[in-house]
Amino acid sequence: MLTLILTACLTAALQDEPTILKHATKHEFTLSPKDPVLEGIGPSKTIRYVLESDDSVLFVYAESPEADLVLRAQFDSTATAPKPSGAAALIAGKKRVEAFEDDDSGGGTTPFLRLERKGHGTLLIQAAAKRATTEIRITVHCFEARESAATRAAAAASEAALEESQQLAQSGDLDGARANLAEALNRMLETPGADHSAAIHGAAENLGLDADRLSDLPTTRGAWSKAHDFHFRTLPPDHPDLQVARFNLAATTYTLGDLEGARDLLARVYRARG
Repeated sequence: MLTLILTACLTAALQDEPTILKHATKHEFTLSPKDPVLEGIGPSKTIRYVLESDDSVLFVYAESPEADLVLRAQFDSTATAPKPSGAAALIAGKKRVEAFEDDDSGGGTTPFLRLERKGHGTLLIQAAAKRATTEIRITVHCFEARESAATRAAAAASEAALEESQQLAQSGDLDGARANLAEALNRMLETPGADHSAAIHGAAENLGLDADRLSDLPTTRGAWSKAHDFHFRTLPPDHPDLQVARFNLAATTYTLGDLEGARDLLARVYRARG
């Protein structure tokens, strides 16, 4: 049945996407062949992003309809080193620097960086174009997911609730396991700052997996809906993780009887995969 829905996606009308959250910025500029060259790549421009929080997860990606781009980012202060995802640390001579680079991990030819940061500072973001011979329009998206002691604790509490639910399920108390997960999800999402917390939305995605195994579809949909919306706000449109989140949510939405909602989500997956 999902295959039939996917076929129907070709003509489905797309609904409005979720609105952008706080702590998201978009930088639009024109890159010229005369701009400074990023060694081994091409002309580039640098953007400064000043962190608002001392505990953040940063999502950065660049888009251009006219060129294949590369992103390089470096923190210019001396706080705790970030943890990169889909990026490699660079070496400047014999000195190791807090710099990370990506070419296309955002899906297609979109460069994407996910960096965890402890401590305030400024992120220097370089966007470079390969083989650029004319002026190029570029948009760099930055999203700072701000964490706090409360959001970190709420995510940890959710992981503990998963273990409790698994124990309840193993003992045969499936209703108790489902109720425990539903309560844990509601409690976690009520945490101040939950909307812009990467930790909480990661925990919600995991909670949805367990709820799905227990056939608790309302809790699964609630958890995966939050995870999907966060992925949409932070990831490039073609990022593989966003497509997985959409497909999982579509399957649950379909099972709950919302055919139009499932069709809309699958249309987006189909469009991203070409």
